[in-house]
Amino acid sequence: MARLDMEPLCEAFEAPVPSPAGGSAAAAAAAIAASLVVMAGRGSPDWPEGAVAAEAAAVLRERLLVLGGEDVEAVAAVIAGSRARARTGDGEDAFAQALVRAADVPLEIAGCAADVAELAVRAGQSCRRPLRAEAAAAAALAAAAAQIASSIVTGNLAAFPPGHPGEEIARLREEAHLASVRAGTVAGPVGASSGGA
Repeated sequence: MARLDMEPLCEAFEAPVPSPAGGSAAAAAAAIAASLVVMAGRGSPDWPEGAVAAEAAAVLRERLLVLGGEDVEAVAAVIAGSRARARTGDGEDAFAQALVRAADVPLEIAGCAADVAELAVRAGQSCRRPLRAEAAAAAALAAAAAQIASSIVTGNLAAFPPGHPGEEIARLREEAHLASVRAGTVAGPVGASSGGA
């Protein structure tokens, strides 16, 4: 029986941390969604913007794959910082910086995923009719990935007190909220796109 050749990726997610985890999974899902948009754009010669949308999706896919790797590194740094802090009793600044990085990476994943979702919705409205179900799937995947990544940002920032005065923390919290809202807004037209397939 035919199987998708994803065994190495699945095994990477099954490995003990630090390894690909939630942020990397969101990046991978959004990258797959971007590939579906590439397919829809390239497969729709009558869609004037199809080639441009496909190229934009391909750029986002490559960035998401890089971010998936960066997320592994960020999580590893948090784990190392936490262990060092527990062992020596200091290193608060280094640990705080690692936490910020561990929020910053999934925040960018959320933004890229929301961009993919928006491209997918446009594709669902304009690509060849046989490809609209794929565009709808891409929109749903990317919107979910954006919301997951946004929730990871919030979770990673939970180690900071709610009133933490750092401007960087406030920025990350606000941008995570905006990314989640944008993804939720994009998710609305998904049903309409699939219904027209």
